Amino acid sequence: MNELIRTFRPFVSALCRRYTHNAADAEDLEQEVWLTLVTRIGQIREPAAVHGWLKQIVIRTAITNTRRAARELPAETPAETPASGLDADPTLDRVLTDEASRLVRQAVARLQPSDRALLGLLTAVDRPDYSQISTEIGRPVGSIGPTRQRVLDRLRRDRGMVALV
Repeated sequence: MNELIRTFRPFVSALCRRYTHNAADAEDLEQEVWLTLVTRIGQIREPAAVHGWLKQIVIRTAITNTRRAARELPAETPAETPASGLDADPTLDRVLTDEASRLVRQAVARLQPSDRALLGLLTAVDRPDYSQISTEIGRPVGSIGPTRQRVLDRLRRDRGMVALV
């Protein structure tokens, strides 16, 4: 355990600082992560998975802590405060955005190369028209819209995207 902590502490500390407001919260989060590792180390089957496992624990614990803190608003909180308390938390927003981006990238990476190419062209900043796209990917103009819809449907059903929703 000491070897794991010595190896991964800089990584975990940096992530904890990234997802918290101050040093004290970062230290608390880091302690929760190490405690989780101690209690669940038996679930790790591959030593190479420790890095990714720790990252997920930091993210999930940060989200949980942020939600818990939002529920524990003092009674004298002004009425102008958002009802959920979550809408106004930049840390939670950053964590959720980072996680959502990662899941979307992974889902897109699981698509067929031709589907990724089509999505890349359709979402480009300087989006070409359908005739240019047709030429680039070798598909008839009339098939681009329906193909795009099928690709988006596959993305919506992807396990990562389902987890995101």
